[in-house]
Amino acid sequence: TTSTEHARKIYLETAIALSKTIEAKDRYTSGHSQRVAVYAVEMGKRLDFDSERMETLRIGALLHDIGKVAVPDDILLKPGALTDQEFATMKRHPLAGDRILAALPGMRDMADIARSHHERWDGRGYPMGVAGDSIPLEGRIVAIADAYDALVTKRSYKDAMPIERALNIIEKDGGSHFDPYLSKLFVAMKRNGHGYKACKPKSIDPSPVRNDTMGRS
Repeated sequence: TTSTEHARKIYLETAIALSKTIEAKDRYTSGHSQRVAVYAVEMGKRLDFDSERMETLRIGALLHDIGKVAVPDDILLKPGALTDQEFATMKRHPLAGDRILAALPGMRDMADIARSHHERWDGRGYPMGVAGDSIPLEGRIVAIADAYDALVTKRSYKDAMPIERALNIIEKDGGSHFDPYLSKLFVAMKRNGHGYKACKPKSIDPSPVRNDTMGRS
């Protein structure tokens, strides 16, 4: 209904404004969510996402770190390595993001992205420790976009990594940290502007009709 759409628009604008306040606290993360959204949408186009799914991906990517509003500033803005206890606190932000977004009308799919963007293909991520196809596809996409932007962006405690070195890491970590198909797709996209040409696994193809497979080693 129109009233529901209007309410969702207001909630979304509020959530995006909240997300921007997080980045405003730390000049090193300024623009991070916007860049992650651009990378994610570029991947979505190459996966033939329809317009509705693309919008879910775009908004979920913009708001993937919304849960950081629940992280104390002394941890969020610490200019160096976190202690184990501090990192344990930081690792709660995906669940906080899930709770924030799931409470908003029509944002359940975006909440799934916020919750799952730090999961790993091998199951060693957080907060749930799920693996492989159990991780939402959009979450797997945002995980790569998020990691890449973190690598190539200067932070208070590190210099920006050269693009090619960052791409080598994304490529190498396919099958462990990242979905192996998506890591190849992203690297090919950034290196030559074209999508990865191998067959998409069923877990990635939006259409259930195809039966394409690809090794998951």
